[in-house]
Amino acid sequence: MATNITSISGAKHDSLWSVREDLHARFDGLVDPHHVDAILDSVAAGRDAKITMFSKIFIAREATAALQQVAGNVNADLLDFIALNRGMAA
Repeated sequence: MATNITSISGAKHDSLWSVREDLHARFDGLVDPHHVDAILDSVAAGRDAKITMFSKIFIAREATAALQQVAGNVNADLLDFIALNRGMAA
């Protein structure tokens, strides 16, 4: 019989998990994965307010712009193509 798990002790909730997943799908292989996380975390840390669905849009845009600069201004169409080939919606 299965048991219901209601919490995982010590697990850290990442309110930006979906943005993080999308950025990794677009930039891994072009930028070191640790840099993807560091840039996203840095952008998010610059926000004073609680992270909401609305603020995630701006955080994602700012992190994408920074990662494109690090990646050497890779063409946005190429990033979309990479994301689609990895099974992620661009």
